Amino acid sequence: MFGFLHLPGYGPSARRRPRHRKTSSENNKKLLNTLNSETSTLSGTSQQKKMANEEDVFTFQDPGHPDHLMSGLQELRKECRFSDVIICVGATEFPCHRVVLASASSYFKAMFSGELRESLATKIVIHSVSESIMELLLEFSYTGRVDITQKNVEALLEAANLFQFGTVREACSRYLQQRIDASNVLGFHEFAEAHNCTELSELAKEFVIDNFLEVFQTSGEFLQVTQERLVEYISDVNLQIDKEEQVYESVMQWVRADVDNRLSILHKVLEHVRLPFINPRYLVAKVETEPLILSSPACMELVQEARRYHVFDYDRADQPNIRMKPRPCFDISEAMVVVGGCSGGDTKLAKVDCYDPKNNAWHTLSDLPEYNREGYAVVALGNDIYVTGTTDETITSDGCATTWKYSTQSDRWMTMAPMLKSYKCRATVVLHGQIYLLGGTDINGPVADVERYDPFSNSWEEVQPMIKAMNDFTVAACRGKLYVNGRSQGSEKILFQCFDPSTDTWNFIDNSVMPEWSQVPQSITLNGLIYYLRDDSKEVDAYDPIANQWVEVAPMKAMHSSGSVCVIDGKIFVSGGFGELAESNLIECYDPTYDKWAYSGSLPEPRCYHWCVSILKKVEHGDEEE
Repeated sequence: MFGFLHLPGYGPSARRRPRHRKTSSENNKKLLNTLNSETSTLSGTSQQKKMANEEDVFTFQDPGHPDHLMSGLQELRKECRFSDVIICVGATEFPCHRVVLASASSYFKAMFSGELRESLATKIVIHSVSESIMELLLEFSYTGRVDITQKNVEALLEAANLFQFGTVREACSRYLQQRIDASNVLGFHEFAEAHNCTELSELAKEFVIDNFLEVFQTSGEFLQVTQERLVEYISDVNLQIDKEEQVYESVMQWVRADVDNRLSILHKVLEHVRLPFINPRYLVAKVETEPLILSSPACMELVQEARRYHVFDYDRADQPNIRMKPRPCFDISEAMVVVGGCSGGDTKLAKVDCYDPKNNAWHTLSDLPEYNREGYAVVALGNDIYVTGTTDETITSDGCATTWKYSTQSDRWMTMAPMLKSYKCRATVVLHGQIYLLGGTDINGPVADVERYDPFSNSWEEVQPMIKAMNDFTVAACRGKLYVNGRSQGSEKILFQCFDPSTDTWNFIDNSVMPEWSQVPQSITLNGLIYYLRDDSKEVDAYDPIANQWVEVAPMKAMHSSGSVCVIDGKIFVSGGFGELAESNLIECYDPTYDKWAYSGSLPEPRCYHWCVSILKKVEHGDEEE
């Protein structure tokens, strides 16, 4: 028998409760509340699940996947499975996958994605590369690895450059960089230039520049370099050599290796050899007697230029020329020597200081003898400094005046042949390797006399006097002539006289277009122009003697009344003098390239009535006075 389970409220004993019938509106309201409640519950549950999902994210990344993928693709390539293109090189076919090659090489990417027929072809024939090199590039495409050896590096780099495998090209370049030496550097340089390997090219050139003599003596490729490449090396400002003769000998050996084709261009290469800095004895014994040089008029002009330099018959400032500048490796540079002057009023200075503009450093030289003299003049002839001028103290027993010479080699002053006339306040200038001494005054007033000094015979001689004597004037040498500007006694008019030593004649120059000067300025020659720095203002004028025209020039930054001026490395340097308020120690320089003045440094102390000249001097690296 089965029993029955009785639930509460059911069964016979359960009492029925009357049912309440709800209206239709009540039912609708209840249903709406129920739906809203359920919707709210579902929305909250969804937000909780979303937040839970965001907080519970786990990102997995297999670090070995790229390698696994590439090794898998490489395996498929080896098995010739799923390949969609065949690269044909010679008799060898390489089944590959377009997507892999396009990813590894810009060359193949452009080939497959363009409108070329290769974009659809199943077989592509490649020329200009060997099977072994193509295999290396394909291996790299699939594995990212390549074995570079001394045997394959050049061919591999060439192919990597052609097919635009940039990382392979750079790897080959680094391989070659580590193996540069004097025997192979020239070949490496040419190879790098041909394949746009900038870093390798720069490193190879730098090696040649730093080790020129070793490369010249060691490399069998030196005699095969082009004219342009040889000029590139020997004209480089950083070329490292022991002496200029080494450059000359390398050029001559290069010419002799192919005389028939190279003799006609010898002068174009020789102009980059700085013949003025070849030892004079070597120049006479070796260069001037060389048959190849003698056969070329253009080469002989370069030799004559060097000879003029050796006899001081060349003005670096008037006609600037790279051959007239020593190479930086010789550790020689142009320096400014400041001689004498006054400081603190009438205190006369015996000091002689040397200034290196590149290093902004001062060095003290031997003191000036007879520094109490007044109205003396200073010039540089070659690398020596000459002081001329007369006072009662400098007149010798026979009535002549002493000439002093400072030797840069010995740092010593010595007396030279006395001047012919004992005039005061004379002007001096160098032309064609000789010192000209002009004008001056005696007890009767200004004189027009001119005398000339020859450093090789150590003698003075009289030359044609000026047309008009002057007592306030300035002189400059430019383009082989002397130009004198000044006033004659009792006149305010500025006269302009010119002396031509080739004809030994003076003549007046039309001064109707000259600037108006209240005082006669200082003058200096640079690049074929005569610059006039005014003594009573910041203004500067320039005169072109060839065109007989005046040129507008930027004004100085400060006034330098009774200062001094010289030319160094193609720039005008003016120093000291009286500023607008007091004595000045300022140095400023003018760059004609930009027509601009700039402050360059300062004198050791304020100084005026001093002289500045430019010489070539060995750079001193110790005991510098700032």
